Amino acid sequence: HAVDVLRAMHIFVTQSEAKTWFTPVEKIAMVIAAFVHDVDHPGFTNSFLVATGHYLALRYNDESVLEHHHAATAFSVLQSAECNLLAGLEKEEQRRGRTLIVS
Repeated sequence: HAVDVLRAMHIFVTQSEAKTWFTPVEKIAMVIAAFVHDVDHPGFTNSFLVATGHYLALRYNDESVLEHHHAATAFSVLQSAECNLLAGLEKEEQRRGRTLIVS
């Protein structure tokens, strides 16, 4: 699933008219967000996690549990030097990329 979403986003930002609408930082953020959007998904819905008192629901205070978990997991991985897809950007661009990915 993630590879399908990643491929679709890559095509969107490189081969459609949309490629002219976004900055390079916005494009890389969209591609990364597409790739990690369901990372470490436990196979349950937010409603189920909240209703069952799952540890992820407790961690994220019942608010957008999976979305917060996917973003936190993705950025934990991206912190390692060999996985940091934002490393080639200036610090301000990295912050902007993170903001875009999280949102």
